[in-house]
Order: sequence, then structure tokens, then C-alpha cells
Amino acid sequence: MKLRIQIYTYSGSFILRDIKRLGTFENIYAPQTCNLRRRLVEKCELDNIKFTSKAAIKLIENVNFDSSLLKTEYEKLNAFIISEKDKTVNEKMVDRFVNRVYDMKIFDAVDYIGNRDKGGALKALKVVSVPTMTEAMKPLCINSYVNGAESQFNLSPGL
Repeated sequence: MKLRIQIYTYSGSFILRDIKRLGTFENIYAPQTCNLRRRLVEKCELDNIKFTSKAAIKLIENVNFDSSLLKTEYEKLNAFIISEKDKTVNEKMVDRFVNRVYDMKIFDAVDYIGNRDKGGALKALKVVSVPTMTEAMKPLCINSYVNGAESQFNLSPGL
């Protein structure tokens, strides 16, 4: 019987010593940007399309360096660009067709709010609260608890 356990810890942990003694140990690394960029370039060559350098960087950042999301979002862009005369994907097309993963920006916003950095919090919240067509008129309401007191931020996009 083979058992696989994922443990997230730093490399000097005593837990890793015990795991190495009892079984095998394998490091799993997140893919690097250059690898995703290389995959994107290879796929573009196969499909005979081109990305501007800014569009490629924006696409990789928007999918939060996730290779499966990169594949999905690339297919969306490919489906659009295949009918165009100019087979070059630019930044505007990436903005229009690729959904952005906001995981990291939410954590940044929480950090800014915790540190009472209003400017940073507003920048991070502006990115996170980009309205969709159905939510365009809904105000964004965020509750935060600072020193036991409840605070509430109301942001109305476009108002």
C-alpha cells in the first residue's frame, strides 16, 4: 500500500527528517514563469499565432502562474484570434478575454487594511472590485475587525 501525504513546511523541519527515515521524500515545486512562457511560445508556434511580450506577461500573471488555467485561457484567445487577419494577440485582447485570478490581491488588501494603509488598501480593492456586467451597480461592502471594533468600508464602483 502506498500512501501520499502533502506537507507544507520549511526544509529544516524535524518532520521532514522523520519522513525521510520512514519512506521516500519528494519536493514539488510550482512552475516558474519562464517555463510557462516557454510553453506559451511553443504552443503559439504550433498554432501560428503571436503574442506581444506585454500580452504574454499579462496572460501568465492573470492566470496566477497556473498551467491548467493558462491552457484554458490560451484556448479562448486562440478561438478569437483564428478568425482575425492579424494573428497577433495584444494586451487589450488579454484584458478583454482572460479572467484574472484575484487570490493574491485579496491577501494584499487584507494586509493593507490591517496596517491601516488607506492608499494601498484602495489600490488593492480597486483591482479586486472590478465590476462585472451584472454587478456594475452593486456597492462593495467590506467588514473588518480592528482591535475588537467593527469597521465597514463601502465602495461604490463608478460613483
